[in-house]
Amino acid sequence: MASNEIKILLMEEELVEFKECMKYQYGENYMENPEVVARIEVMENMIKILKEKNNER
Repeated sequence: MASNEIKILLMEEELVEFKECMKYQYGENYMENPEVVARIEVMENMIKILKEKNNER
């Protein structure tokens, strides 16, 4: 596995864990919290960028 592939897998795992933590902390409506939504968007965008970068190779 290339370094970027490992980063992608780790970030995807981190995103899942973050969502679970936010659900535990804020309840079922955790996606109504603007800070949570912003953090999730940043993580998803970082994953997207890494995937695009990985596909260029």
